Amino acid sequence: MTVTRLMPQVMPRRIVVIGASGVLGGKVCQALTALNPGAELVRGMRRPDGPDAVHVDVTDEASIARACAGADVVVNVVAQSRPLVQEVCARLGIPSVDAVGGLGCGAVLDMARRQLPQSAAPAVMLTGLFPGISALLSAHVVEGLSARVPGLEVTDIAVSLLQNTRPAAAGSMGMVDMLTAIATPVETQAGLRPAFSGKRSMMFGARSYPVRRLQYDERDVLRQRYPTAEVGYYTGWNNFAQTAGVAALVRMGLLPGILSKKSVMKLVDKAVLSPSPRKPTQPSPDQTHTAYVTTEVAFTGDWATGPGTAARTSEASTGSGAVIGSEASVADVAQTAGYPSRRPVVNLARATLEVADDYLATAYVTAATVSCLLDRWNPSSASGGQFPDGQLPGGQSDHGQCPAGTAPPAATSSALSGVLTPVDFMTVDDALGLIPQEAGIRLLA
Repeated sequence: MTVTRLMPQVMPRRIVVIGASGVLGGKVCQALTALNPGAELVRGMRRPDGPDAVHVDVTDEASIARACAGADVVVNVVAQSRPLVQEVCARLGIPSVDAVGGLGCGAVLDMARRQLPQSAAPAVMLTGLFPGISALLSAHVVEGLSARVPGLEVTDIAVSLLQNTRPAAAGSMGMVDMLTAIATPVETQAGLRPAFSGKRSMMFGARSYPVRRLQYDERDVLRQRYPTAEVGYYTGWNNFAQTAGVAALVRMGLLPGILSKKSVMKLVDKAVLSPSPRKPTQPSPDQTHTAYVTTEVAFTGDWATGPGTAARTSEASTGSGAVIGSEASVADVAQTAGYPSRRPVVNLARATLEVADDYLATAYVTAATVSCLLDRWNPSSASGGQFPDGQLPGGQSDHGQCPAGTAPPAATSSALSGVLTPVDFMTVDDALGLIPQEAGIRLLA
């Protein structure tokens, strides 16, 4: 897919990054600098290591307030047990963006929504790759179908991250977050299911891989938007044996014990962050770090069958592999595929993001979210920013009825205020339009 690259219209003068000393924090600083040339970047950390660094402790309100004073926007990449960064920024009138994922971030999001419902300075949470653009990808498919499928009803949404056994960069905390989610029993509409069960196959690029269901907090964001759908999050690795091995550890109840051993996680850090000198610094073609995010949307609807009728949406395909968006007739595009749903036979649409480096992708999506937020927030308005002339990102209109099981487009003309997630005010196209090609994020056709 060809994406028009954009430049943000509003350039912040001062950006504070809390957690800049970590692996992800460092990449977020890199991405923010690339998208905001000339801006002053202040690196917040527990132990400042340079003239552009300040001390900050996310458990201390006074420390956060001192670090954030005078900022145009604050980006947080440190896990919190309560949304203290968001609370302080709201009092100071500073918009904030939070790039923390993992199990527990949903509880912090809910807490922030209860405490800051009327904040004039918006607080954006659950941004990045997974969570973040993963929800945008699902909205991309559903809302692309909604105008083209009469009587559309979304029945199932499956979102999956295919991890690479050779990640480009990672720290032990990121790995612990993912493995903790994997080891947690899964909440479904049918009740609580065993951890990392629900095996299924999904397409990632040109190949199908087995993935398993996990407990993931972003699921609730999509559940609220598409209430008729069963929403499931999945993950696995591009090595079948590794996915099966982790599943076996979960099934035997051994994974929580492994995660609790600090000695094991120190070995992980050493292996990933301080590789042996014998390892090549540049990967060979068969040693890439590529990861994928795929969303599959199962739906029902009344397909038109008249001559010349075509289904047109962006970068989604049916279970049979036909691309929706080609000149294929609806009869060809709307082939049914078996799917684990409340209905025995449904239609299936799919979209996939390919990323060369999942941490760098998270950083650039976060930086793009900052740009979109500042472009659309009006600090002079008592209730936050407005979209001009009732227009949504990408020139969409906010008029019209939404079909069953779908939600309004990713943004509305209402004020940008309170606590948000990226899907509330931006689209996949918005993000990819700001992210440079060298970041290695590609929406597959």
